[in-house]
Amino acid sequence: MRHYIIADNQELTACGIIYTIRLCDPSAVYSVVSSKKELLTSLASYPDAIVFLDYSLFDFSSSSELINITERYSSASWIIISEQLEAQTIRSLYFGSDNISILYKDCSVEELETAIHYSIKSKRYLASSVSELLLRGSESALRPKKEDVLTVTEKDVIRIMAMGKSTKEVAAIKNLSFHTINTHRKNIFRKLQVNNIQEAVRKAISLGIIDMTEYYI
Repeated sequence: MRHYIIADNQELTACGIIYTIRLCDPSAVYSVVSSKKELLTSLASYPDAIVFLDYSLFDFSSSSELINITERYSSASWIIISEQLEAQTIRSLYFGSDNISILYKDCSVEELETAIHYSIKSKRYLASSVSELLLRGSESALRPKKEDVLTVTEKDVIRIMAMGKSTKEVAAIKNLSFHTINTHRKNIFRKLQVNNIQEAVRKAISLGIIDMTEYYI
């Protein structure tokens, strides 16, 4: 009986993954974790699990940290499923580990099922859109456009924060947990290479993420 770990603190996404797991493996058992600490604890108990991970929602310092964890738990199979991944992250994960599958959250149920079946056989699977990025070959082809530095959700978060809303208020507006919004906030700061919300908003305006006519900074 294979154990599945769903490391995604967005409840609707976790429910969708669980539904698909049951379609592919009716006898499956699973656990849902919402932090890196909980993920490592579950891996210690189930080192050969199939792990679904939204990398962008968890507090990894870099893709190298995740690769090191996959090496430590080499019997596990990893399915990275995120709303959007930076090109450099995709390349790092793909070339850094041979047991990581990669999909975007807008993939079809059929693609997710295929990834699960591949993982059960200890094989990796790449979504067609991810494969296309890698096959283009050149770094310039993989480099995201300026306005695509942030994910759709991160753009929404920074736009709401630009109106002076706190992390708690953004969580209420987006109907997400405080932890999830705080993770988005950290990712925004990291991607925009800033240290506070004022700098983040200014940078977002300069990149065209926020319409400067709507806000006064």
